[in-house]
Amino acid sequence: MNKYHTTPAWAWEYDELTKPEGIVLGGIPASVKAVGAWLQAQRVIEGIQTKKRIDSIMLSLWASLYITTTDIEEAARLMELEGQFPFYNISSDFMLPHRDRLVNIPGARYSISCPSAEEFSPNYYKSMELYYEEGS
Repeated sequence: MNKYHTTPAWAWEYDELTKPEGIVLGGIPASVKAVGAWLQAQRVIEGIQTKKRIDSIMLSLWASLYITTTDIEEAARLMELEGQFPFYNISSDFMLPHRDRLVNIPGARYSISCPSAEEFSPNYYKSMELYYEEGS
C-alpha cells in the first residue's frame, strides 16, 4: 500500500466550461477538487482512524472555498478511501498541505494571511508540507 496518494484515482483536469465562482460545469466541483488536494497530502493507513475528525471548516480556511461535508464525502469516494465522514483510512496526524496544491483549482486560493501549521491549530495539524511539485 502506498503511504501517500501520488496519483489520484480520478482526473484533475478541468472541463473547458467554468463558472467565474470556480464551479466546473459537467465535471467535478472546485470544492471537491480542493478536498482531494488536501486528502492527497495525508498519509494513508491500514484501517479507519477514529481519533480525529476531518473538519470542513479547516479545509475551507485552507482553500478559501466553501467546503461541505458532501464535498469531503465525494472526494473520499473518488479517491477510494475507506470509511465514511468524518473518519477515513488516513493518519490522524494531519498535514497542512502546501499552497501550491491549490494553483490549478478554479476559485481556490491560498490566503496570504493563511497561518502556518502551528498558528492554524496545533491540535489539528501535526506537520506542514514544505514542498510540493505537481505530479510527484
